[in-house]
Amino acid sequence: MTALKNCSAELRNYLFDYKLPEVFEALLTGLAIECPSDACEFVVDKLSLLNSNPDALESLQWDSFVSAENMPKDHLLRREVLWCYEDENSQPTPEMYLRAYSLYNYKLKLMCLQGWIKFHAMKKEKKKNLLIGLNNARSYHKRRKLRVFFMAYY
Repeated sequence: MTALKNCSAELRNYLFDYKLPEVFEALLTGLAIECPSDACEFVVDKLSLLNSNPDALESLQWDSFVSAENMPKDHLLRREVLWCYEDENSQPTPEMYLRAYSLYNYKLKLMCLQGWIKFHAMKKEKKKNLLIGLNNARSYHKRRKLRVFFMAYY
């Protein structure tokens, strides 16, 4: 909620104490999924339900105002939304940026080094295979020359 970035601490505390973002989230979810014919009556009914039962506010979730037949059968993700009010604790510090940047650079350097090592290993293997092939060719050539000499006497 970037709109609350520059608001007073009293307002933030009020929002936290009375769980207003959770109430708004539950109301909007209920309105979006249920699509009641009279939206104002729906909101008033749900707010009066919350007002009459103080424990309902503590157990309020985003899908509290959705009927059972409209609930999704399988939840892809089961967790509550964590609200971030853009306070100074949620912003990364310069040390965090420095650490993230150095870690990113380390990973890039490591990736390049591993690629370079792999390239040289392949080059070395190719050179070794070439030497083996040349040695095989030399020995074949020697044997072929010997066969030619022996065929003259045969």
